[in-house]
Amino acid sequence: MARVLPDVVGQDLAVSSASGRGRAAVGVRSDLERIAMPTASREYITVHGTGEPVDNQRTLWAISDALALITRGKRVGVLALGLRTAADIENENLDVEQVMGVAGRLPALFVNVTFQTEELSQADLTEWEARFELHLIGELVAQS
Repeated sequence: MARVLPDVVGQDLAVSSASGRGRAAVGVRSDLERIAMPTASREYITVHGTGEPVDNQRTLWAISDALALITRGKRVGVLALGLRTAADIENENLDVEQVMGVAGRLPALFVNVTFQTEELSQADLTEWEARFELHLIGELVAQS
């Protein structure tokens, strides 16, 4: 299930976790930290469905909900948020030139998906990426 929370500067933030547990408390190890599996993180930019703040929020919900259907029962996290200004891009430690080169305009949406590679593959995400015109801007695969 996805929870959508507006943050204090007005960006739209969508967070979901297949486990539904959220973040582990300080000093407590989460289930994912104890599992030795390769983890991948993919970062995307899209302008699909963006415009007015309400449009951006609806698109963030749709992205999170569609991913939840694909990943049901799998350990997957998604962070999706609105980028309205160059400062928003910088606040996410993204390269402004790269984002603007891909998006072409603001507002845009930033989406990060993190998953266990033994549970989910790139092939599982292909249709979802195409549906929301998600453009890959970064990928990291870490061996546990």
